[in-house]
Amino acid sequence: MVSVLAYVFRVVHMLSMALLLVEVLAPLLLPPRPQGPFSSKVFAVAGALAVLSGVINSVLLAPSKNMLARDAALWKVVLYVKLGVVLLLFTPLSKLLPRDLEAAKVPAMLLLVLLASWMRFFREGSARTRASKAR
Repeated sequence: MVSVLAYVFRVVHMLSMALLLVEVLAPLLLPPRPQGPFSSKVFAVAGALAVLSGVINSVLLAPSKNMLARDAALWKVVLYVKLGVVLLLFTPLSKLLPRDLEAAKVPAMLLLVLLASWMRFFREGSARTRASKAR
C-alpha cells in the first residue's frame, strides 16, 4: 500500500510543481492575460499541494532512511532549502514580500527544478551504495 501512496503523492507533487512552473514562466512566454481570483487560487492551491506532497514524500515516506548517514544529512539540508523557497515565493506568504521579489520567482523555480533532479539522483545513488555495502 505504501508504494501506491508514494506513487500518488509523487504524481501530486509533480503536477503541482508543473502548475507553479507554468504560473511563473507564462508571463515571460505568453502575452499578458488578466489575473482573476481563479488564477490566484490555483496558484495558492498548487503551492499548498507542492508543500504538502513534498512533506509527505520526504518526511512521512522517509526516503533518507535508505541513504548513507552522511548523505542523508546533506540531502535534508537541501530539502529544507527547497521548502523555504517554495514557502516564501509560491504560497500566499509571497504576498508579504516586497514586489521586487516577483522577478526572483523565475530563477527560484529553475533552482528548484535543478535541486529536485539532483536530489533524486543523489538519494538513489546513496541508497544503492548503502545497499551494496550491506551485502
